[in-house]
Amino acid sequence: MKISYAPMSRNYSIDAIKIVAMRGVIMLHTSHDLMSESGYDLASFMYKSAVASIPLFFMVSGYLLLGRQDIGYGYILRKIIRILRYMAVIILAFWLIRGLIKGNLIISDFISIYIGSFFVKGPFFVFWYFGALIILYLILPIANYIYRKYPSVFLLATILLMVIQNCVFLNNLTIINGERIPAALRVYNWLTYLCLGGLMRNVKQIRGSMYMVVIMLIANFFTQQYFIKAANTSYCSFFYSAFPILVYTCSIFNYIEHIKLITPNKIITELSKLFLIVFTIHPFFISPVCKIMQHIPYLAPLFIWISVSVLSIITGYLIMKLPGANKLLSI
Repeated sequence: MKISYAPMSRNYSIDAIKIVAMRGVIMLHTSHDLMSESGYDLASFMYKSAVASIPLFFMVSGYLLLGRQDIGYGYILRKIIRILRYMAVIILAFWLIRGLIKGNLIISDFISIYIGSFFVKGPFFVFWYFGALIILYLILPIANYIYRKYPSVFLLATILLMVIQNCVFLNNLTIINGERIPAALRVYNWLTYLCLGGLMRNVKQIRGSMYMVVIMLIANFFTQQYFIKAANTSYCSFFYSAFPILVYTCSIFNYIEHIKLITPNKIITELSKLFLIVFTIHPFFISPVCKIMQHIPYLAPLFIWISVSVLSIITGYLIMKLPGANKLLSI
């Protein structure tokens, strides 16, 4: 495998992948509680199809970061500080607004929300993603050095990671109630997808195919459907380690990336800027929207997903227009 070090011209297809992943995360969180026990309904299909969303985020990071020459621990420290700052600003705003409404501001509440968010607890349970990202950033300089200097070793290491995470998946089938390792600490998953993103950057011979995406979409659905009983959990996070889901995720990434959107697209550009804030705020819209729409016959999951997406994007857009928001809410 030959690694190219030339700076990339902006590929708006990567922005499109971020948007797909962003919408997919919303689909995950809006459809799970609407799934039927049989698993053969619209909500179940939507939920299982969106399993690639979180892995896609990590693949995008690998695609953009691996191969760069400025990935040292100075760069990593700045990125980690920005992540912690982003979390602090968001949680502080929430804490202040909630405290003013209730008439009390308790410092310990702020601390518990901040710390709990790394462990999928509290109103910002989605922030476990930042805990995983911080761990990956600490590993990144070493991974990047191997990627640039020893590409064959990097390839073999990625294959080994794929084997390890599939072994973890098979082992987890023997554990009651699925995987016990906290989401942020499942480094074997996130590092695998990060490395695969770096490999995708330099794999030009294998062009993406919509047929492959559809085939793996079906394989992904029936893989989850088959193993749900054995795993004793319907949560898709259990399946991130499964090989069919890995191939499904890579097929989506490869297909969109090879579209090569080089010409600036205003809609894609604007939406990609909002992925972080939309990722953060969308859970707050799910409950009120579900109360209104959950009784719509047959298509409730679809309407709830669309409505939460639209509300989150509009709100996120307005938040990012506030003075100083671009600086404070960027990592």
